[in-house]
Amino acid sequence: KASDTQIAFWMRDLIDITLLDYIFSQQDRIGNIDYTKIWISKDGPDIHYSKSRPQNDKQAIQIKRSHINDNDAGGHYAYANFTKKTGMLEKIRHYNAGTYNKLMALEKDFNQQGARYQYLNETFGLTTKQRDMIIKNTRLAANILRSNCRAGKLIFDLDPEQFYLSGKVTAVAQSCDPFPAPAKPS
Repeated sequence: KASDTQIAFWMRDLIDITLLDYIFSQQDRIGNIDYTKIWISKDGPDIHYSKSRPQNDKQAIQIKRSHINDNDAGGHYAYANFTKKTGMLEKIRHYNAGTYNKLMALEKDFNQQGARYQYLNETFGLTTKQRDMIIKNTRLAANILRSNCRAGKLIFDLDPEQFYLSGKVTAVAQSCDPFPAPAKPS
């Protein structure tokens, strides 16, 4: 039986993988999620993660953190993007504020052809078509989540660390537009 803490971490992992699959047009995720066992323990307001059980800490618990083990059917524009086709992002109602802000920052960087855009463009040997697909999907994902946020459909309460520390989660106030476009001169 999975603990409540395990379920909270899996929820966050699944939401993050869904976003990545949307951006990279992953075709065959089902069956391609793996996990690593880690130990988490509390030290006041901090959480420590380790691969081995902390000595003399009877409160530490072991959980499985999901990770992507196979990504051979993603990153190509010809693949069927099942995350997009099934409307998974549109249906998400609980989200992590930190992930949301990182997505919005990535969208802004891609729009300005900043450092992350340059890294994507120069590092992975992508074709122009592949790069453009990733950028387009990032913009679409950001627009979907931003629209859901503006419509009041997105609750920023997906925080497994907070749940582990306190046994509950409180939704946080989150700007739907953390990086607003600069005002155009009149």
